[in-house]
Parts: sequence; structure tokens; C-alpha cells
Amino acid sequence: MATGKGSMGSRVIKNIFSTWGMYSTITAIRFFLTPFFIHKLGDSQYGIWVLILSLIGYMELLNLGLNTANVRYLSKYFELSDHKSANEIFNSGLFIFLILCVGTSLLILSIAPFLGSLFSFMDNRIYMVIFVIAGLNLALEFVFYAFSAILSAEQKFFEVNIITTIIFIARSIAAVILLLNGYQLMAIVLNQTFFNVVRGLTLSVYSLRSAPNLRIHLGSVRKNALVKIMNFSFYIFIINICKKINLSIWSIVIAIFMSPNAITFFAISNNLIIYLQNFILAISKVLIPRFSQLDAKDNEQKIQEYYLSFTRISLIIAIPVIFIFMFYGDSFIALWIGDEYAPVSGTILMILSIGALSQLSQSTTHSLLKATGKHKVLSFFTVLESASIFILSFFLIQTHGLVGLAYAYTIPLCIVNLTLIPIFTCRVYRIDLWEYYTKYLLKNVFSLIPVLLIYYLLKKDIVDSIPMFGFLAVMIIGVFFVSSYLFTLDLRERQRLNYLVKADRMGLG
Repeated sequence: MATGKGSMGSRVIKNIFSTWGMYSTITAIRFFLTPFFIHKLGDSQYGIWVLILSLIGYMELLNLGLNTANVRYLSKYFELSDHKSANEIFNSGLFIFLILCVGTSLLILSIAPFLGSLFSFMDNRIYMVIFVIAGLNLALEFVFYAFSAILSAEQKFFEVNIITTIIFIARSIAAVILLLNGYQLMAIVLNQTFFNVVRGLTLSVYSLRSAPNLRIHLGSVRKNALVKIMNFSFYIFIINICKKINLSIWSIVIAIFMSPNAITFFAISNNLIIYLQNFILAISKVLIPRFSQLDAKDNEQKIQEYYLSFTRISLIIAIPVIFIFMFYGDSFIALWIGDEYAPVSGTILMILSIGALSQLSQSTTHSLLKATGKHKVLSFFTVLESASIFILSFFLIQTHGLVGLAYAYTIPLCIVNLTLIPIFTCRVYRIDLWEYYTKYLLKNVFSLIPVLLIYYLLKKDIVDSIPMFGFLAVMIIGVFFVSSYLFTLDLRERQRLNYLVKADRMGLG
């Protein structure tokens, strides 16, 4: 990889912008289709679908962080041209995923008959069948993980993003056609399963063609490779458990204490937060190999530079969107989904936005700690965070409803991400804590001053249509970016940002 001004390299630039392109396309499609799905399926059916996806999502924890381990070791052996070790890692990983596929399938079939007992509103055979199909789809996806790890190890994010985007568009078109013709949840889950299998098979074939020295041969499975994969993946597994709890425990808590309709109201706000998180995480995902390279060279100065710069850049992207969520979220939801959803979902979005901003401020930190082998401590922090969310959720939803559930998420996220993680990271990498808080976190907020002026001058009721909201959002984001560029970024960060823009214009993205 080149150094100097072009240190990120054309491959990294291409990966970042193609991932942004993929997330932008998928987010735009989901944005326009969410109200369509809600109105076609109804609040209750849509809420049940979200709950089923959440339940199935917990099964994904059986991945155990193995995919990350496979990527780490395949990358290493590809770089060393050690084809024998690469084959041992690949086939050992494939062997574990095959076991997980069978185990997950049996678990899904065992749980399905008891759905009606767990949730009375799901006491219908059709929901049991939908649950089984969605679960078997996930079980098969475990096998595909072994192949997708090859492409990740080769940093072929661009190619994966193109394939994923095309298949997602086709799947969405098929779903719309099905709903317009009167089909319901069963057709939706079958459609999703079909296209997920197509994507998995496509990526699997492509991965083997891109790595001709790899062969599927379970005779290459080795005990030492299995141990190596499992040892590395343990703390990633802990972190993934916590992430999954954070992402979907709310739907189960709501299903226990409230109705499936209430799931829809919370899901509307939560989905908007997830869309933003995915966009920011596109940066941190690509930074992991860069941090690993710097750590291998013991280049602490460069690690500090990248860490602080990209922490600020991530916040510059996130802050104006969070501002829009907090001050115009209810108006947007009214235009997007319907007036009846705005009061509750808008309030939830405002509260969740605060926690999301604190979490996004540490997205680069997560990449740094994983890439440099400090994820053991990170796993402890995420356990504390998730345990707090879990406990508070059960208490606050009973006293304050959905708003209380939103606070149950926000309070732990702010405490962990604004105190514990920054303090630990700054201590490990010898960064002045006061400078970190003032220069790289709080200083970004001052760029909101001209944005607040816009909010004060333009009354909220001016947002009376989606085009008007879009115009206002672009203006707020643009003004914030200009303000940040002029008054927040230092010279080196401006040069890096200029390089990113130049690379995009040259077609690298």
C-alpha cells in the first residue's frame, strides 16, 4: 500500500466509497418501501415480522465471531503466500460452519412449536412455518460465511458491494410485486430466502475463482487451525452477543409487555438510527486492516493520527444527521409513514439519537482496538453496556412505556461510550484525555452554531412535504460540512478529506 498523501491506497478508497454506495442504495430502497410494507401488511403483521427477524437474529450469534477469525488468518497467509496454511484455515472454518448449519437447523425446528406459548399473538401455524423458513435461511448462510471470508481477506469489498446491491434491488422489486398482488408474510420470507441463497452461491463461486489455490477438501481440517480460529474468535463472540442484544432486545421486551403494534412504532425510529450507523461503520470497517498494518510496524504516532482524524470525520458525518433526527424527526416520520406515527416515534427517535451519537463517536475506537488485539477489554465494556440496557429495559418499559425503553438504551450508551472507552483508549495510546474530549469530541459541536441559526429562522412547520424536507436536510448538512471544514478540521485533516474527494472524482470510489 502506498504511503504519504495517498497512504490509504486506491483499493481502500474504492472500498469506502463502494460501501457507502451500497448502504446508500439499500437505505434509500428501505426508506421508500417501509411505509409501503407497513400499510400493506398492517401494524400487527409488520410488527410480527420484525419480531421473527429479531428472534432469528439471535441465532446468528452461533457464528461465534468465527468469520472475523477466518478473515484475519486468511489475510495473513495470503500475504505470505502460504497456501497450505490458508487451505487449513479455510477448510477448518468451513467444517465449523457446516456443524453450525446443522445445529442451527435443529435448534430452529425445536423452538418453532413453542412460539405460540412464548407470544400468544403468534399462536398460528403460519407463523411457525415462517419462523422455520427464516431460520433455515440463516443456517445455510453460515456455510456461505466460509466463502465470503475469502473475499474480505482479499479486500474485495467493492466486488461484494456490487453483487449485494444488484441482488437487493432484485429482491425488493420482487417483494413489491408480491405485495401488490395480495401476497402476505409467507411470500415475503420465501422471496427473501431465495435471493439470499442466490447471493450466497454467487459470492461462493466468485470467492473460489478469485483464490485458485484454495480447494474444498475437509481432509485439510487441522486441530491446530481449529484451535487458532476458536481462540481468536472468543472475545469477538462476546462483542457480537452484546451488539445483537443492543440491536434487537427491544422487540422482545415490547412483545412481552405490550402489543405487536407497539413494535412497529419503535422499529420506525430504530431503523433510522441503524441506517445512519451502517453508513458510519463503512469507514471503520475499512480502517481495520490499516490499523493492523500500523500496529505491526509499531507506528504509534500514525495510529494516533488516524484514530483522532477519523473519529472527527465520523462525527462530522453523524452530527448533522443526528440534529435532523432530533429537531425534525417527528415531521419527517409524519411525511414518511403517517401523522399517527409522528408523536410517539418522533419522541423515541429524539431520545435514541443521543445514545446513537455517543456510540458513533467511538466507531473508530472499536476498529482500532480490534485491529490491535485490545478487543478483550472492549468485550468487557460491551458486556457492561448490554447488561445495563437489558436490565433498564425491563424496568423502564413498565413505568414509562416506549419512551422509557428508549431511555434504557440511551443512558448506558452515553456512559460507556463517553467515559469508559475513551479513557481506556487514550491511556493505551498515550493520548491526552483533555485534548481528546475538547478538540476531537466537543469542538465538533461548535460547527452546529450556523445550523441552529437556520433552525431558528426557518419555522418547523415549513417541512410540509418530502421534497421540502430533503431540501432542508441537504442545506443543514451542507452548512455543517462547510462550517466544520473551515473551523474544526486542521490542515492535515483537510488534506486527507481533499484526497478522498479527489479520489472519488477520479472514479476510485
